[in-house]
Amino acid sequence: MRLELIAGTENVFCFPKRRRERPTVQLLGALRSDVREIDLIAEAFGLDQPGVALKDEADRCMADYIAANVPAAPVEARDLALDALRICALVTAIDACRAMEAMDRQVMDAQTKVAEAQNRGSYQAVYLQEVVEDARQRAAEATLLAHVRSEEAMGVARAVDIAMRGEVWTPYDPHAEAAALFGFSLSA
Repeated sequence: MRLELIAGTENVFCFPKRRRERPTVQLLGALRSDVREIDLIAEAFGLDQPGVALKDEADRCMADYIAANVPAAPVEARDLALDALRICALVTAIDACRAMEAMDRQVMDAQTKVAEAQNRGSYQAVYLQEVVEDARQRAAEATLLAHVRSEEAMGVARAVDIAMRGEVWTPYDPHAEAAALFGFSLSA
């Protein structure tokens, strides 16, 4: 287990509480990569960029699945079934984010070994640099996979939340959300 210091301190360590928490959308939000980094990572490593509508597609597919397969009554059984769908998607995404974090730690450890080997003037530095490059590629792939799983889980969670409230599912519309939040219309 790797101990990490809290930024700006010399003796205060982070406690790995996130490993024991119940899977929630908030936990996923804390673990997932910043969306703005995903395109940069994909471009830098020559990987296919994930689609921009992953969340919306997962939202629509889950709403269709719920309408076709989750019974409307009794309410308790319906809520349990819906919560199980949400938990399943969240666990998959959180596991992918944790795998991404593990890969990032492997890259940092490998980079440290390369720096130490270079400081010693070791002949192994060239080989270790190749190991770092391979680890970086795998970490980039893990980051993109975690992003895809996170977006899918967020879409599933939205559809499940709507179904649990008993509302009729409608596609996500950012303009309608802004109008409802700020109380104005975006029509021209």
